[in-house]
Amino acid sequence: MPQSRVFRGVGWAGLHGDLADPDNDTCMIFKSSPYGSVSHSHADQNAFAVMKGGRALAIPSGYYGPSYGERHHAEWTRATKANNCVLVNGEGQEIRSAKACGRIAAFEDAPGSTYLLGDAAPAYMGKLARYDRHILFLRPGLFLVLDDLEAPAAARFQWMLHAFEEMAVDDGRVVSRRDGAAMDVRLGCPAGLSLSQTDEFDVPYN
Repeated sequence: MPQSRVFRGVGWAGLHGDLADPDNDTCMIFKSSPYGSVSHSHADQNAFAVMKGGRALAIPSGYYGPSYGERHHAEWTRATKANNCVLVNGEGQEIRSAKACGRIAAFEDAPGSTYLLGDAAPAYMGKLARYDRHILFLRPGLFLVLDDLEAPAAARFQWMLHAFEEMAVDDGRVVSRRDGAAMDVRLGCPAGLSLSQTDEFDVPYN
């Protein structure tokens, strides 16, 4: 059985280290969908989530709330900023738009590795000329992520990362831990990096 699969029609991919050993499996779920951000879809093209042994280490954040469409759900949970995506000058992808789409442009699975490429530039409605997210998964548990970004003019990019627990942040390194599992992230950017962390939503949970 292949350890990774792509579902191009809906724009989802699942990458696994070892499906036969769920207690130790490393898993990434990736989305870049041609269906945009309408209906129950969020503005999260090129987003990923990471689990180790079923314990979530990189998550889409926010809550549904007591009912559909409450402010927190509509303005945070559905938004790009709530996901492991990129913001451009503080702004994300278009919410509730069939045109705010992405696509999985490449996918190659081999016994020891999986490569995929997501293209999410259309979802930013002109804010980006290019947003190619390359992901190389080296089994059993190493992900290399390269974001190739181009904006029409000089722009400030924010690389978002969400977790359930407080993360350790220090000089380009971020560590997420949960229930004995850990994800150790090393960040690099030719333009330089400034890291910050908060435990607050800018749209409070209702």
